[in-house]
Amino acid sequence: MLKFTEEEKEAVTDYYLSQSKDASVTFAQKVYAESVIGHTHNIWDLHASDGRWWIITNPTNLYSQEQFPNMDLALTFHMGLCLRIPRSEKHGSDVATVRLFGDVLQAISDCDDALSQAVPLH
Repeated sequence: MLKFTEEEKEAVTDYYLSQSKDASVTFAQKVYAESVIGHTHNIWDLHASDGRWWIITNPTNLYSQEQFPNMDLALTFHMGLCLRIPRSEKHGSDVATVRLFGDVLQAISDCDDALSQAVPLH
């Protein structure tokens, strides 16, 4: 088990309760941490009145241990979401700012498109 602060535990518990309003938490323990592509993801084992859950941070999400009995499987699924969600969310931009950097932003967009379609060579 990993060390954690009461603030970390409170943040995880508060997140869980925001997602499952009628439940109560009986146990929460940080069990693992892994850094992937510069982001550290903490995994918590949380027991509640409505079941056991993996709470994975950065960004925070919860996974039923009934559906994801293996912590590694939950982390792998979480990482897949982390990689896909930013690409599916298009944010509005300030027109004046975009005009100033139009060529640069187009080149970045082209690179992002190419990277998302790239196939590794073996």
